[in-house]
Amino acid sequence: MKKKRLLQFVFFVLVMITHIVTADTGKFLTFSWTPNVEPVSGYKIHFGTSSRGYTSVADVGLPEAVNGSIIYTLDVSNEPSGTLYYFAATAYNETKESDYSVEVLAHIPGEGQSKIVYMGPPK
Repeated sequence: MKKKRLLQFVFFVLVMITHIVTADTGKFLTFSWTPNVEPVSGYKIHFGTSSRGYTSVADVGLPEAVNGSIIYTLDVSNEPSGTLYYFAATAYNETKESDYSVEVLAHIPGEGQSKIVYMGPPK
């Protein structure tokens, strides 16, 4: 039953890019999601250049929820520019990790482009 609960909470982890910041010092994406109703040890944001083909992961731990949402800013300055990225979240406990959340996309700007463009979930 415990394993089933952990896998069910993926439905509560809805990732959304809520704020995009670019600066001379880097590029950042801010994600927001509703915390899981079951206890978890932390969350991870997975990303890569193909849908469900994630090559990088950021373990964000267990950020504190503010007004019912968890907010986390990811530095993507070291990722290749001019590229479309796919992002999804998972939650984990001591023994298991959930399935991926809903996937969202963002275009990391290349040379001469001024901002990251949020594309939303793939269709």
